[in-house]
Amino acid sequence: MLHRAKNDGWVNWVAGLAGLAMAVAGVGLVYNGVEIAFAPELLVLSLRTTPFMLLLGALLPVFGVCLIWCLLATCYEISFENLIVQSGPSLRRIPLDSIVAARISRGGLPRGPIGSRQMVRIDHRKGNGDRVGSIVISPRDPTAFLESLAQAAPALRRQADRSLRAEA
Repeated sequence: MLHRAKNDGWVNWVAGLAGLAMAVAGVGLVYNGVEIAFAPELLVLSLRTTPFMLLLGALLPVFGVCLIWCLLATCYEISFENLIVQSGPSLRRIPLDSIVAARISRGGLPRGPIGSRQMVRIDHRKGNGDRVGSIVISPRDPTAFLESLAQAAPALRRQADRSLRAEA
């Protein structure tokens, strides 16, 4: 089941303006750093800035587009075997049988692709199972997301505080 990410209004504005500013700044750096002259049967390019500034000008629009892509294309899919977290070009697969807990949380320091202060924290086993990591996501409807996760991962049981925990 596919769950779209929730983005608070301020996140949309800040990330959108930052991405746009990066793109405009990058184009401006390249435009002001290269002088183009036309001669008969010849195109002459001369640098008015350092190669580093040109590289920065070329990369800033790429980072700006990636920021906007992450803002618009973040979703969470619960498949038969994995929780798939996609945020722009980034894709992360968490096996359902490695999830040990999931709960709704607010605030705190995020460790994942979030766009809202209302988050779902998912604790899962990493590697050979002796370490526990966590990821924080922000589905539009956290309660429905936890219900879908409980249906897909039968080892997770609903607790009194609406969280999910794996049976020991």
